[in-house]
Amino acid sequence: MSFLLIRRNQHHSREAVAALFWGDQTTERSKKYLRQSLWHLQAALGSPPNGQSNHLQIEHDWLRMNPSDRPWCDVEEFEKAFNSAQGVPPTQLSEAQARQLKDAAALYRDDLLTGWYQDWVLFERERLQNEYLLLLDKLVAYSELHHEYEQSQKYAGNILRYDPARERTHRQLMRLYYLSGDRTAALRQYERCVNALRRELGVRPERRTVDLHEQIKADQFEPAKTPDEAKSVRFRV
Repeated sequence: MSFLLIRRNQHHSREAVAALFWGDQTTERSKKYLRQSLWHLQAALGSPPNGQSNHLQIEHDWLRMNPSDRPWCDVEEFEKAFNSAQGVPPTQLSEAQARQLKDAAALYRDDLLTGWYQDWVLFERERLQNEYLLLLDKLVAYSELHHEYEQSQKYAGNILRYDPARERTHRQLMRLYYLSGDRTAALRQYERCVNALRRELGVRPERRTVDLHEQIKADQFEPAKTPDEAKSVRFRV
């Protein structure tokens, strides 16, 4: 079911699906297992005996989710939000688009199908994770521009949980802490950045990260400047 929901807009060859899930079995046996699984799935979806599910379209050679009547899926809602703002920079997001992105970020509570390690799951998990990080990146910049510093800090922190050595996000957090009136937290974020870069990549911070640290340390950072990240962030796959 998860496979069909995630790849909901595709027609799937029954033979290919059988081979994907039961590739270690003979062709005849894998097709048998697929028929049994589809029967159980239709029963779980409340299909009438010997009837066609409203949620599934099953033909002799292919199957897919019914595009006009399929169950609600968090992945589908997340991707709708991601696609709706694709190519729109944070400075041009409407309130409605920003709200949709925030709702999508709230839907992403964990990586896709944690504990599953089939190749198709790993592929989709990485793809959705990358979309999530791009979405968060955009929300960090948008929230900063609208002085929603606490919310922006939360989004940036979520990025660093996936990518601890993402230096640009460390700079964003340094700025956000300072702009919210917590210079101590901003300076500590720099130390976390230094440690993460050394641990993960064996490198030192970029010059602009060091410069930002020195400005904050001297209490000379100019918060009125438009963040360079907000100008440059784009929403691409």
